[in-house]
Amino acid sequence: MSVTQQMPFPLRSARPWWPQPRHTRVTGSRVPGLDAARGLAVLGMVIAHSMLTPTWGSGPAALLGFVHGRSGILFATVAGVSLAIISGGTQRLGGDDLLRARATVLGRAVVLLLIAGALSMIPTTIQVILASYAFWFALSLPALRWRPRTLLVVACCLALVGKLLVTGLPLWIPTWGYGSPDLGGNFVPTLLATTVSPALVWMAFVLAGMALGRFGLDNVRALRGFLVAGLVLFAGFAAPFVISAGSPAPLFNDVQRSATSTTGIDRTTDPATGIDWQRALWSFEPNSGTVFEVFSSGGLALALIAGLVLLGRLPWSRWVLLPLTGVGSMALTAYVIHVVVLSDAQPEGLVADGGPGGWLCLGLVVACGAWSQVFVSGPLEQLTGAVADRLAGYPVPRSQVVGHQGATPQVGRAGPDESRPGPVNRIRAARAG
Repeated sequence: MSVTQQMPFPLRSARPWWPQPRHTRVTGSRVPGLDAARGLAVLGMVIAHSMLTPTWGSGPAALLGFVHGRSGILFATVAGVSLAIISGGTQRLGGDDLLRARATVLGRAVVLLLIAGALSMIPTTIQVILASYAFWFALSLPALRWRPRTLLVVACCLALVGKLLVTGLPLWIPTWGYGSPDLGGNFVPTLLATTVSPALVWMAFVLAGMALGRFGLDNVRALRGFLVAGLVLFAGFAAPFVISAGSPAPLFNDVQRSATSTTGIDRTTDPATGIDWQRALWSFEPNSGTVFEVFSSGGLALALIAGLVLLGRLPWSRWVLLPLTGVGSMALTAYVIHVVVLSDAQPEGLVADGGPGGWLCLGLVVACGAWSQVFVSGPLEQLTGAVADRLAGYPVPRSQVVGHQGATPQVGRAGPDESRPGPVNRIRAARAG
C-alpha cells in the first residue's frame, strides 16, 4: 500500500501537562534498550562536563576519557532514532499524518529552544547542546519521509564533507568569519557551522539514527547489521591513530575546553593566521568533526544503540539495564539538572578530581530510577510532549480542560507518536525525551 493510499492514523488524545502515574492506561510501551542508550549518553556527558580525565596510562580513571565527544554523539544519534519513531517508525507517513508528525517535531524543537534560552542565563562553561538539538529537529523535517537508504547516503555525505564546510565557510563568507563581531548574532550560521556541534557535521548522526529507526527496532536482522557495521566503522577509522601512537591513547583523549558561553561559539581560531587544513582534517580529537571522528564515533553510537536494543529483548535484561533506563526515560530533565548542578558546584569548569560528577551520576541514577517507577515520564518530557501534541492538533480531553482532580485522561488509539504507536507502526517505542 502506498504512502498516499494508507489509512490515516486514528487520533489519540493530547498529553496532559502533568506527569501521569504508572497505573494510568497508556497505549504502547517503551524500548528498554533505547532508554538505556539515552541514559548512557546523559551520564557520559555528566562525566565529560565535570572531570579532567588523566592521561592514558596514569591509572584506571584515564578510561573515563572515552566519553569525551562520544557521549554527545550518542545523544544526537538516539535523537535521530526518536525522530523516526515520532514520524511513523517503519511506515513512511503521508497527508495529514505527515503534517501532524512534522508539527509534533517542530513543537518539541520550540520547547527545547526555550529551555536552552533559560539555561543560557546561567553562567556556565558547559556547552549546552539543546539549542543545536532544536535546530537539528527543524532541519530534519524534510527527511521525515526519506527511505532508510536515502538517510544513510545523506548521512555519509555529510560525514565526508561536513568538516570541510564548517572549516571553510567562515573563511569564504565574511559575516560567518572567526572572530566576526556579528558571529554571536547570526543564529543560523552559528548553529550550522561555528558551534561546537555544527549541524553540517552533526546532522550525519541524526540522519543515521533516523535510518536505524526506519529499519525498525524490532528488526533483529537490521539491528545485528548495524551492530556489526558500527563496530567495523569504529575500529577502522580509529586504527590509523591508534597504530601511529602505538597505544590506545587516542581513544581516551581529553581536550581541555576553555571557558565559553553557553552559545557554544568557537572563538579559538585566529583569522589572521588562517586554517591549518592538515590539522583540521586529520584529527581524532573529541568534537573535531573530522571524517575519522564522525565515522568512528558515529559507528560506535549506532552499534551501542543496536546492541542495547537487542540486549533489551532478553527477559532478564531489565535488571541489567535498570541503572540506565531510569535516566534515559527522562533524559531531558536529567540533562537540565546536570547543567544547573555543575554550574553551581563547578563554576570554573572541569576539575582534575572529578568533583561532584560521580556523585551527580549516582544521584541521577537513583532519583530518575525512583521517579520512573512512579510516573510514566519526567516533568520536562511531559511538558515537551504536551506542547507538541497541542501544536500538532491532537484533541484535548475534557478532563484536562475542566481540571485534573482525580481524572485520568482517556487515551484512545494512537497516532504517529513515539511512545504510543498506531496500528501500522511495528515499533513499540520510547519517547523522544
